[in-house]
Amino acid sequence: MGSACFVLGSVPAYLNAVGGTVDGVTYFVGSIFFTCASFAQLAQAQSPAMTSVDATGQHRPAPLHLYGWLPHDRNWLAAVTQFPGTIYFNVSTLAALTHNANAAQEDRYVWRPDPVRLDAVPRLERVRGPRRLGRSPAGRGWC
Repeated sequence: MGSACFVLGSVPAYLNAVGGTVDGVTYFVGSIFFTCASFAQLAQAQSPAMTSVDATGQHRPAPLHLYGWLPHDRNWLAAVTQFPGTIYFNVSTLAALTHNANAAQEDRYVWRPDPVRLDAVPRLERVRGPRRLGRSPAGRGWC
């Protein structure tokens, strides 16, 4: 489900149809599914009874261990490494979503005409800084 959200969010026609904020929310929802799957993988890796299946135990419920320490198990090492990464991915996806909302608000402030002051360049300098527009801070004009 998470990968479907990532695929949908990367389609340019979807972005054009719903806008940047909804597209960002699509990515964030996908990251939540991605983290849930990573946690399920970790829980399964640290519950040895869930990974070993035989003819007698396959129809019996296996106990689930939410915490375990299995540093010699490659599956557990992969899962315990991946799970914090998915949490960081959620945080960074949410940060990008909130930053893009702020960037859109900033673009509205900088580029939309102001009925009182129609000076977009000085307003852009205030927000972005003088060097980004190619003006020197010493007032030497355009570089």
